Amino acid sequence: MFRYRDIVCALAWVFGLIPAAAAEDRTWRPDAPVAVVKSKDYLIHFLPPAGLGSDAAFLHTMLWSGEMKVLLPIPKDRFAVLGYIADRERLYVAMRSQFTYYAPGSGLPYAPEVRFHTYAFWLADGDELVHKELNESDVPEKLRTGKPAAPGGPIELLDGGARCFGQTLKFDGKIIELSPRPK
Repeated sequence: MFRYRDIVCALAWVFGLIPAAAAEDRTWRPDAPVAVVKSKDYLIHFLPPAGLGSDAAFLHTMLWSGEMKVLLPIPKDRFAVLGYIADRERLYVAMRSQFTYYAPGSGLPYAPEVRFHTYAFWLADGDELVHKELNESDVPEKLRTGKPAAPGGPIELLDGGARCFGQTLKFDGKIIELSPRPK
């Protein structure tokens, strides 16, 4: 699933074992781990697929204990990260999934089913706050695309929440208030 080399490199960066000059290179590479949010207590990073058959994930690490947990595993053959962004309390992730189903007995595929997902996580402990799933037809066409695994993408930060795929997510701490999708 994950290559240990990538995890070791990410942890080495977290604990300052990689020289500061290497950390200054801000060029984004789709195959390199990315620190999404770092505080004095925790680190959230995106670990992209490391090669054929490997998956991607968003990981949460408590710096004082070294405890790491997977926030969001992303099977690379069915899911694509369209964007992510964080405010002071939450991480928002926008994803696209595609599944192909087959007609019983014939082995012929139906048209692929495409869905869009919005996730929100609490930064301090990595708790999942919300997962909203929309059908392709429920998402405005101009919002269906995004630069894969790039900060932002189809997500826009608002005061106390975010807007993604035409839905507004408003929070009061960990409590969510969903507004209806615009018609």
